[in-house]
Amino acid sequence: MKLPDIFRFDTLKIKLPFGVLLIYCIVLFPVVLFILEILLRYTNLQANLPPSTLDQKINYPEMDVKYQEFEFQNKVNNFDCIFLGTSMVDYGISPSEINTFQLQTNIKRPNCFNFALEAVMPETSSIIAKAFINKYGIKTIILGISAIDFAGKPYLTRKINNIPWLNYITGYPSFEGQIIDQSIVYRYFIALGKYRDTNYQNETHNLNLLINNYGQQIRQNENSVYRVSPNRSVELPDYSLYQPDISGLKEFGEFQKQGIKIIVFEIPVHPNFLPYYVPQGEKGYEELFIRPIESILADENIPFIRSQPDVADIVSQNGWLDYSHLNEKGATEFSRWLALKIDSIQ
Repeated sequence: MKLPDIFRFDTLKIKLPFGVLLIYCIVLFPVVLFILEILLRYTNLQANLPPSTLDQKINYPEMDVKYQEFEFQNKVNNFDCIFLGTSMVDYGISPSEINTFQLQTNIKRPNCFNFALEAVMPETSSIIAKAFINKYGIKTIILGISAIDFAGKPYLTRKINNIPWLNYITGYPSFEGQIIDQSIVYRYFIALGKYRDTNYQNETHNLNLLINNYGQQIRQNENSVYRVSPNRSVELPDYSLYQPDISGLKEFGEFQKQGIKIIVFEIPVHPNFLPYYVPQGEKGYEELFIRPIESILADENIPFIRSQPDVADIVSQNGWLDYSHLNEKGATEFSRWLALKIDSIQ
């Protein structure tokens, strides 16, 4: 059919064939979306696509990559446990080592995923924990903490606290949050703007290569020994506990009262860095950080696993990526040690 037969430019009226096509489009579009949703949800299609996103405004590639990996792997592994914390936990905990320990000893143990995210403090971790409890029925949460987690750093990641998806999952009505939660297609739609960002593309590509099936971000640097500079200044010279993060830590006590198993452990720093971590070195670390945290966790009846005093015996000299992060070798060593400690309090 020729174009002049479809459009009558003298009257600007549209004849039936175009109207029929429009009707077909209106009818078929939801069908196509439904089929695409099914394919994304129940096949391996997502494994060949860039990650979708949980929020249109916040540019946080690691959260997008990890959440997609969690949902994909959860179909097979049915995770009932998550690790939370900052990049120190992200790099430093190997759930596969802990889960393998369960198989070797035949002891009932949670099947864990590492959902620790760079610069996510306890205030935000408590909100993420509540979301995973509500949506996935997580039964065990293992939180890794260090002094810097309570230093009140104004990280942009605190904006995660108010994204619509988390609001919806944690019990605050949000129409957008509901759509994001229930439609993978919509998550890809709101991610389209991010795909035009070269930095976002590069970061997600790198993270997809680094993050394994259990959420650990693998960092390899085992051929050299990291050495702490003896002339460095104190990392956190004005150290004090930031109350929103203390409140976030106490929130884990509320989860425990609901029947969720909560374990908190000290994620260590390089033993030679400890004198430069907070004022007064090791003494300041114990007085300003450890003692107040131990008191709070004791009040909440949450077990606390110490690691810093023994870290030189736990992690090899070539197990450090830098002064506060473990490499793959160090993560394996520390995770095996932690598995035994967790087992002792089960």
